[in-house]
Amino acid sequence: MVLSAVPGSLGFRTLEAVIAAGKNVVDLAFFPEDPFLLDGPARANGVTAVIDCGVAPGMSNLLVGYVDSLMSETRSVLIFVGGLPLVREWPFEYKAVFSPADVIEEYVRPARYIQNGRPVVRPALSEPERIDFDELGTLEAFNTDGLRTLARTISAPDMKEKTLRYPGHIEKMAMLRETGFFNPEPIDVGGVRVRPLDVTSKLLFKKWKLEEGEPTSR
Repeated sequence: MVLSAVPGSLGFRTLEAVIAAGKNVVDLAFFPEDPFLLDGPARANGVTAVIDCGVAPGMSNLLVGYVDSLMSETRSVLIFVGGLPLVREWPFEYKAVFSPADVIEEYVRPARYIQNGRPVVRPALSEPERIDFDELGTLEAFNTDGLRTLARTISAPDMKEKTLRYPGHIEKMAMLRETGFFNPEPIDVGGVRVRPLDVTSKLLFKKWKLEEGEPTSR
């Protein structure tokens, strides 16, 4: 049995290699590629591959699948997910509870969901809304690409995932994205080719690091 917990950028190729080696695998990587492209090779090699096995996607998918198995019909699925620090520290009021590189993916990768029985694609950070929680107060929610395999394995006509953050986070991330700080393409800076995404990641991860023992609220 193999446990794959690599960053999303390496996830698909790692999973492909594990399947080719004939090993069963549980995979946490948040990769952008279509996992069903590896369904045929997995079947041919007698491999069981459990993918997107984190909190969300992951536990959320399993819960939806379980409830769907109990019901004669599932009409809608709406998932809200967020890992937030209990102590809100300026400027981001956020700590990464999974691969920080994949946190940025949530702000740039188009969100895929199901509406009226049809697949729909919306920009990341789109359709913001505010939701009140008794213990946490008001949080803001935005579209993220977390349905994953549910979009094909559950027949509900309406399905969507949204990520939760403290208010103001969407605007900060949208500013960084639209200014080019998340751009993976190299640019010239004083005669040196650098990727804005790498510089941004280096700066943000220091602010986003979840210290050992630091409490979070899910």
